Amino acid sequence: MIKTSLFLIRRRGFALLGIVLIGFIVLSIVSAVAMNIAWQTVRVEAWQTQNIQRRRLDAVARSAANAVAETISADKGLTRFGSAESLKAGVTSLATQIFNDPEKTWLTLGVSGTSSSDYAITAVASPDSGKKLELTLIMTLSGDKPVKTWSSGK
Repeated sequence: MIKTSLFLIRRRGFALLGIVLIGFIVLSIVSAVAMNIAWQTVRVEAWQTQNIQRRRLDAVARSAANAVAETISADKGLTRFGSAESLKAGVTSLATQIFNDPEKTWLTLGVSGTSSSDYAITAVASPDSGKKLELTLIMTLSGDKPVKTWSSGK
């Protein structure tokens, strides 16, 4: 009687089982990589959307503050915004809706100061959802030229 090893006996389908297992492992790895790429793409898109919204709010707040500063310099004073006592404490507008599409955006402006050469304008732009953006424009007179200083709020 001839002894034969268990591994030397040919079995039907044994090679097919190995090929299927290797194929399954390769397919699992490719699927995991594809899922990771998709997840990273979603995260980057969310970050870009938030960044675009923040930049949009920044542009709105800066434009509004600049418009108020131009109005003050054209009028040569702060009398349009109230009495001297109220301006020292600060005058604030009501929140006004300025955009409705794609999302409602509100703008609030505040002016405080002592004269047309020394005042601060605070612009707060806020969407319905998300963080508000607050910017302050401080105007001072240096010689004959007004100097603008921007600062981010809270």
